[in-house]
Amino acid sequence: MVVDRTVPELENDIYVAGDNTGLGRLCGEFMASELKGRDADIVVMTGIPCDVDTDRVNAFNAVMKDNPNITILDSQPANWSTQKGLELMENFLQKFPKIDAVWCQDDDVLKGVMQAYKESGRSDVSLVLGGAGSKDIIKMIIDGDPMVRATVTYPPKMIYEGVVMAAEHMLNKVDYQKVMIIPAELVTKDNAKDFYYPDSPF
Repeated sequence: MVVDRTVPELENDIYVAGDNTGLGRLCGEFMASELKGRDADIVVMTGIPCDVDTDRVNAFNAVMKDNPNITILDSQPANWSTQKGLELMENFLQKFPKIDAVWCQDDDVLKGVMQAYKESGRSDVSLVLGGAGSKDIIKMIIDGDPMVRATVTYPPKMIYEGVVMAAEHMLNKVDYQKVMIIPAELVTKDNAKDFYYPDSPF
């Protein structure tokens, strides 16, 4: 059983993963919608080089190609790290006099981005969009943060689903799905309470 990302060296029986293509696509569509067709400059923070990151970024970029009014000023890896997000955002703010939106792909990175932006004293960024569905970010959405208006889920439930499928097959000889992709869902203020679990570790 393989969970979350492929392992080319293994011939796995069960592969369970989040919908990385869906995450990138939904983020791109939400950002394009929020920028409302106006000319806009954005910066992008990617993750750690792997198939998860590649699928997310390719899907996001495909949406951006359909929105020529949006210019990607720069794209750099943040390695899904809060500290790296802070450092990258500091660099982007020094490099570019105007940034309309930031896609940082991950809610942990978003925390660093927000810290750097608040410390800069600037007021040009209108949207910061992460991903994964962290409870801290969902709480910001519920509370109506003007810059953090959405996230996209990447459910840790995939581990649970994989274990259940493997156990049921071994114990009860139940047939299993060879591949299970758990859909990504857009979380906005309209549905954020359905995704908010304050006691969750993430």
